Amino acid sequence: MRSLQLPIMRALVLISSLLLTIPLLPQVAGAPVPPVAAAPLPAAAPKITSVVVFPQATSQTTSQAATTQDFVLEITGTGFAGIADMSSVHIAVLPATGVTPTPIPVLSRSLDNSKILAQFTAPANYALEEVALSTGSSFVTFETGTLSCDFKSKVQLTPQIVPKKQAGDKYGNGVAKNFHAIQLSIVNECPMAIVVPLGGISVVTDHQAEQPVDNACTEKGSLVAFSLDHVTSIFSADRKLTGRRAIYFNSVQALATIGSAVEPFFAHGFTQAVAILGGGFTTASKELLVDMSAEQLQNLTSQSFGSTEQVASHGSLQKFVFVRRSEKCKEKPIETDLSTGQFSVNWELSPASAEAPKTLNAPAAKPAAAK
Repeated sequence: MRSLQLPIMRALVLISSLLLTIPLLPQVAGAPVPPVAAAPLPAAAPKITSVVVFPQATSQTTSQAATTQDFVLEITGTGFAGIADMSSVHIAVLPATGVTPTPIPVLSRSLDNSKILAQFTAPANYALEEVALSTGSSFVTFETGTLSCDFKSKVQLTPQIVPKKQAGDKYGNGVAKNFHAIQLSIVNECPMAIVVPLGGISVVTDHQAEQPVDNACTEKGSLVAFSLDHVTSIFSADRKLTGRRAIYFNSVQALATIGSAVEPFFAHGFTQAVAILGGGFTTASKELLVDMSAEQLQNLTSQSFGSTEQVASHGSLQKFVFVRRSEKCKEKPIETDLSTGQFSVNWELSPASAEAPKTLNAPAAKPAAAK
């Protein structure tokens, strides 16, 4: 056995010496040695540095009853260049209640590989708290933290008075002669949605302190906005009873009815006159005095400020509120201020976060003549 081990060991030593003396590649004397290619560095793991949610705009008609909304999710980070197949990337968001689809697929990746875009549908007041990104080989999360915003600079409300004639054409003379119509334009640049209640809106005129004391025209407090139900009840009463058009046609109809009752006591010509009054004359009057109540009521219900209105993050809203008008006091400071846009609006907003409601003040946009 010992005699066999010695030849084997000698053979191994010989083979090793041969391998050490034989070059790996034939080289010419003086020729440069080719460089050895460096091994590729491993791809950096994905990391999220920031997340932004952009609510998508909705049409005016669909936003009235909409409870869900489309959102675009922009994820910024590093290491996205190492993702070979974007179809294998899936995204989840928290809270997940009402969010579709689940998981959220990727829409696209930016050319510099620093951003990933995705789209999902969620409740209109959705506030993102956390994002999870799965690439198949790695899993990374990002918490947005507690949302906060400087509402005084990031949320703007601009009130503007609507001239009486325009309000009459748009909402009917009954509304125009009983209310001042004020357009409220709200722009929300905060990262969360806000809710604005109608009960938190009030109007204060610039010269309210100059009112006469203990006078019938004295307004001791701010003017509050009336509810849509109250305004529509005034609208209906004007169209059916107290408005000029209602009085005219009601009077014509009453005269025709009385004429029909007493026509047996008069000559034949009187009967013809009653027939003309109740027929052709009434029809011709309706052609001249066109009934716009259906369109005006539609404008009133669709454009008026509801009991609460929600403004999405990075969204805007335009609605109208109505405060009382006094024709008897139209020469007094409070009515003059309202008609010329010399007033401000106190309003309250409730953010869709843990922050408490805020009360803000916004001066009206004054017409050119009042500036």
